[in-house]
Amino acid sequence: MKTIDLEKASKPLSEYTKEIDKEIIVLKLKDKPVAAIVSLKNV
Repeated sequence: MKTIDLEKASKPLSEYTKEIDKEIIVLKLKDKPVAAIVSLKNV
């Protein structure tokens, strides 16, 4: 599982979606998980 701190994210979220086939991406804000990007294949 990969985590991305939204305050430090350097790429648009659309760029991170290219990685979701490999792993779930958890978005964090102020060090707390607030959302996840998951491939629909895994739902």
